[in-house]
Amino acid sequence: DNRAPIEAVLASLSCAQKVERQLGLDFDTKWILAADDVAVFYLPQVQAWRRSGKVVTLYDEDESSGTRPRPVHLAAVSGASPRSGGDIGYYPTIGPPLRGVGNFTDSVRGVADTWIEYLAISRAYVAVLSSSGFGITAAQVGAVPHAFNGADCLRMDLSEA
Repeated sequence: DNRAPIEAVLASLSCAQKVERQLGLDFDTKWILAADDVAVFYLPQVQAWRRSGKVVTLYDEDESSGTRPRPVHLAAVSGASPRSGGDIGYYPTIGPPLRGVGNFTDSVRGVADTWIEYLAISRAYVAVLSSSGFGITAAQVGAVPHAFNGADCLRMDLSEA
């Protein structure tokens, strides 16, 4: 959720560790990290876990490779304005912010990746979620059996929502 502070991302990752142990999952269980702000991928903790293979993302830090576009927030494609103003990125001091949507091809590829992330969340065994409707609805659609709020690591009951 691009309205949340960086501490919320770190809290979610800590929650994922706790839940992994609590549910008795293998240590080599992969975590998929979906974010609409590239700054998240520049956090030292995230970079370390990505290098180790623990955290996987669709985002490619080496944008010059051309393999993956930057994440695209669905509100940017629809023309809606995010709460934080004209930038979709919220953490410009950590990494390059995402400023709206680039060219049409990147927009389409970015949105396609966004829906791939949505599908991945919906098919997960466990989801640690922000307050974003994106992740919560994906978990609801897929009837994810174990959903947790990343901020406080409390279990969420999405069956009645």
